Amino acid sequence: MSKLGTLSTLYVTQYLGIGFITVGLAAILRAGGTSLDTLAALNVIGLIWPIKFLWAPLLDRYGSRRHGHYRSWLVVLQSGMVLALLLLLPFTEPAKQLGPVTLVCAGYVLLSATQDIAVDAVAVRALADSERGTGNGIQIAAGYLGNLIGGGLCVVVYDRFGWAPAVLLLAVLTAAGLIVVRAYREPERADRLAGTGAAYRALLSVFGQPGCRGWTFGVVPLLYVGAGAAYALVTPALVDAGWSLARIGVVTGIVTSVPAVVAALVAGGLTGRIGRSGVLVAGGAAIVISTGLLLPLLNGHAPVTATTVALCCFMAAYTVVNVVLYTVNMDYSRAESGGTDFTVLSSFGLICSFVAASIGGRRPAGLSRRRRRRRRPRLPGRRARHHPPAPLPRHPAAPHSRTRYGKGGFIMTGHDHLLRAATTDRYRRAVTAGVDRVAARISAVRRPFTGVSPDALGVRVAAVDLDRPLGDTGAVLDELHDVYLRDAVYFHHPRYLAHLNCPVVIPALVGEAVLTAVNSSLDTWDQSAGATLIERRLIEWTAGRIGLGRAADGVFTSGGTQSNLQALLLAREEAAAAHPATAPGRPRILASEAGHFSVQKSAKMLGLDPQAVITVETDRDRRMVPVALARELARCRERGDTVVAVVATAGTTDFGSIDPLTEIAELCEAAGVWLHVDAAYGCGLLVSRTRRHLLDGIERADSVTVDFHKSFFQPVSSSALLVRDRSALRHATYHADYLNPLRMVEQRIPNQVDKSIQTTRRFDALKLWMTLRIMGADALGALFDEVVDRAAGAWELLAEDPRFEVVTKSALSTLVFRYLPTGEGRPLADAANLYAREALAADGDAVVASTTVGGAHYLKFTLLNPETTLDDIAQVIELIAGHACRYVRERTLEFA
Repeated sequence: MSKLGTLSTLYVTQYLGIGFITVGLAAILRAGGTSLDTLAALNVIGLIWPIKFLWAPLLDRYGSRRHGHYRSWLVVLQSGMVLALLLLLPFTEPAKQLGPVTLVCAGYVLLSATQDIAVDAVAVRALADSERGTGNGIQIAAGYLGNLIGGGLCVVVYDRFGWAPAVLLLAVLTAAGLIVVRAYREPERADRLAGTGAAYRALLSVFGQPGCRGWTFGVVPLLYVGAGAAYALVTPALVDAGWSLARIGVVTGIVTSVPAVVAALVAGGLTGRIGRSGVLVAGGAAIVISTGLLLPLLNGHAPVTATTVALCCFMAAYTVVNVVLYTVNMDYSRAESGGTDFTVLSSFGLICSFVAASIGGRRPAGLSRRRRRRRRPRLPGRRARHHPPAPLPRHPAAPHSRTRYGKGGFIMTGHDHLLRAATTDRYRRAVTAGVDRVAARISAVRRPFTGVSPDALGVRVAAVDLDRPLGDTGAVLDELHDVYLRDAVYFHHPRYLAHLNCPVVIPALVGEAVLTAVNSSLDTWDQSAGATLIERRLIEWTAGRIGLGRAADGVFTSGGTQSNLQALLLAREEAAAAHPATAPGRPRILASEAGHFSVQKSAKMLGLDPQAVITVETDRDRRMVPVALARELARCRERGDTVVAVVATAGTTDFGSIDPLTEIAELCEAAGVWLHVDAAYGCGLLVSRTRRHLLDGIERADSVTVDFHKSFFQPVSSSALLVRDRSALRHATYHADYLNPLRMVEQRIPNQVDKSIQTTRRFDALKLWMTLRIMGADALGALFDEVVDRAAGAWELLAEDPRFEVVTKSALSTLVFRYLPTGEGRPLADAANLYAREALAADGDAVVASTTVGGAHYLKFTLLNPETTLDDIAQVIELIAGHACRYVRERTLEFA
């Protein structure tokens, strides 16, 4: 192979790994959730290149006479580079194994930097004056090619086939340089420096060459700092103009590399023909012209096509100048110390580049804001986005598929976003990025709510253009932070005390991730298979905990409202079936006056008249009074009304009260009336080891509602309806020929749609399954017992505080109370409590609920977070008292 061919191969293979580490690996790590600060810190390993002059004299001094002075270095270094790449193979999830990956990459950078010293030394000795332009054109073009292959092609391979194939491709391509090195025959060297001391004393002697100082300290800084500072403004200017860093990365890191490669080769050839100065002047003029093409960026004007062309022109011009600079550096390098001289001069150029980047990065503080306003309205808290370059497309658009252009500027198809065998790595990275973002936000939350108003947040949401996809997961997650994550209400915070929302257990979140990816639909067996059996097993387990008996059955639902609706539907149909020969009287539903509003809503949806729901009196503890229930049953019988169902509550929403289930069950059995127990809240007692007795009598119900997403610490939604007699579920059955034909019943094919009022339905049961298999029922029960204990402690705090009035002591974990002003402020009690709640929400320091009792406004604590302490509750009580007291004082002064 010719000497130019040898140098071409060595330079290209040298930059393959560098391109992968600086461009490709950065994108992979970012997609895996690595923070931008960490990625910035990893760039420190790149500083090895500018300081490689420190050990360059060693390569000029030491070498094998037998195997070739520099060739002996190249064999070792090229082999080491291949080995370093192979050492990356085991780290299939680099973002999770960042420490060892960084060490290996640092080792590779050290080897490649040292290999560059040896290759440069060979070039200095081997190339004649007329060939040096071509040689340096090849060297610079090789850097861009390495970036394209290592930072582009290998990322495409990683995206499609995974980590190991991408790393193996790098290693194989790098090994091609080893083949060339072994075939290379280096002329014997007779001018080696006498000793190490002499080599290091000669470190800076290159500046003694005639004209070298003027060139190095005059021309080189002028060109590098001038052009580099201008180009350093490009990225921030593009960000301000509305480009995402994904698009910027693709355009500046990949698209512009193509004309740069061509420019390097052309400039190298011209340098030998028309001379260094002629090409340098032409390149400098081209830089001035192309810089002028970029001036619209200063005004925030950056149309994609025109800006890309301008950037390509600038990069091509900059490359032409760079070729001349490297060629002149080689002219000043001496044969006996070629590695040291060329490295010292090149390192000085790199240092100038760093200085240029620093100068270019310092722009007027108001520049970014002015440009951003010209592009779009500035939203509260909006910041420029920072993302690594996005991966290249894996393949062209499939036939008949619609091509999407993401904000990153690269082409993707709908197929690229489908979860399938070829996209599992992308799926893993995308989901991991989302999980990491949520985890980071949860870790940073210091209050349950930011207090953002609907109007303020509405502006941000309305500003999102849904017809212009961003195309990049990181960019969308940044946007999501602005419109959702930052201002979400966080139930895990110990001062969230408002509604029946619980912090969720991690095993359930694992189940959520699995069920959404597999996406089973629980309507028929042929859409779910094992998912159907898992749900049925959980229904059987829950029915067993309730004690409904062997004939029990049920189905998962979206929540307590749906469960209550279906239960009342079944009850109505059972009542109608009990009177087949005569028309039943007016249907009536009896429910506690403290029961859930979904009973009235369900009656309306079932087409019953507005008076269908009769509320039954409760005692001072807000429990249904059995005597009052008996009285209402008798009245309905006397009027000829048909009582469709009695709805008892095991855990009322406001008061946490549990109706006397045993007495109610006896009355229903005597009257032949369907008993439905709404245990959406109190179902947590089913797994309590100390309070299960509070649900005694629930086993005699005809149907039961349970909400696992309340008292079992499950993500929404996870609820179920249980019935004592599975035959009652027939009222929700309809056989569709295309879905669940009647013959499937005869074939004993389990189709859950036969039991549900839903058709397509999520596999929500998996979350509870994962929780029980990992944590166990006792652990869940212990968590629920903790919140009930905490509520008892909070009741004591409020009951002993003369500033507050408490309605009742809850059997579960709610407390209804209010601040009670004294003296002239007493009439302001309602307004003061409403004000205190709103003030708390506005500050975001705590979130509490409100309700009414006897027409008066009260506040409510709902405790479902085991992490909430009595100190947390005491702090919230003081905040409420402070706000309410201030309100009363200010209003009293107004009236005075």
